[in-house]
Amino acid sequence: MNRVNLMNDLYIDKMDVTNEDHFWLARELDRDESICGENGYLWSIEKSLNRAGREYLSSGNIYGSPYAIYYDKNPIGYLEISKIYESIKAVDIAYALLPQYRGNGYACVTLKSITEKILLDIINDIQRVMLQIDIENIKSQIVATRAGFIDDGLSLRDHKAQGYIGYQKTKGILMRERHFM
Repeated sequence: MNRVNLMNDLYIDKMDVTNEDHFWLARELDRDESICGENGYLWSIEKSLNRAGREYLSSGNIYGSPYAIYYDKNPIGYLEISKIYESIKAVDIAYALLPQYRGNGYACVTLKSITEKILLDIINDIQRVMLQIDIENIKSQIVATRAGFIDDGLSLRDHKAQGYIGYQKTKGILMRERHFM
């Protein structure tokens, strides 16, 4: 499973740096210093693909793989779902959108949709999805809150020195949301 439909024309597709769209997207994200990590997105994508190995690219497993976020067939952002942390039945998600696509709800819908798919995955029994958001990135914190994540307090204490705030969404939160939908 390379493509995961999220809503209408919004979907994610497993990244491949040999794909021109994906290579272009990584380069564009690398230009935005406000979201680009120390080594950049292209480096992160290549590292993830090497770490994930070919079994992730062909097995249908959504964990441990980088994805391009698409809207109306245009690459607009990046999403990475970490490997499963067995001891706490959790995964981390990282995401970024190109500047021209921010503020349109794409990040919120992507985060909400993929989190629901993860928490309803009965095979892997994931109980928690976690985010680490830069303490100065207020807009991303708002996206997380709108997508149903809560500040977990624990990650704030653990990561405040590094400048990150932890957010999480649990299976219990999802079930309460679904009950009131």
